[in-house]
Amino acid sequence: MIAPTLLLLALSAQPAPAPPLFTARCATCHGDEARGTARAPGLVMNPRVAAQSVEQLRAYLERGNPGAGMPAFADLPADDLLALARYLRHINVETIIPPPAAGPARTVAWGPPQPGDWRTYNGSDSANRYSPLTRITRANVASLKLKWVFPMPYFGLEVTPLAADGAL
Repeated sequence: MIAPTLLLLALSAQPAPAPPLFTARCATCHGDEARGTARAPGLVMNPRVAAQSVEQLRAYLERGNPGAGMPAFADLPADDLLALARYLRHINVETIIPPPAAGPARTVAWGPPQPGDWRTYNGSDSANRYSPLTRITRANVASLKLKWVFPMPYFGLEVTPLAADGAL
């Protein structure tokens, strides 16, 4: 009795197969399993998708987002738009834990920049991407080693770490 139960649990954990409409209209860019490709982001376990209602997703599919490379699907019948929106909702429902309820707003006020701060993509307001710190030199740079890694779950996300007042 245990083996069939384990098999049933394993099968229920598999993602639902994509409907033919998704495969035909979306998989070329978003991948067969909606996990994203170099052409478009993943749609499964996507917080932006998970935060939308079926109606919001349907409206987005209908109008598209040409600036981001997402075509409009205004030519699809209303039932097909609704089926795609429901599939997107289905692959995201109960897969993402929503953030905790927001407490009172908190304002963070940073003091004047300190040596070592890197507060913008360009480093400082001068935008020269230069740090005046002197602990890393030509003599010791070869001994630098990776200290930590933070894997990002979303394909294609690249950011510059920011540092201010000792916080990264």
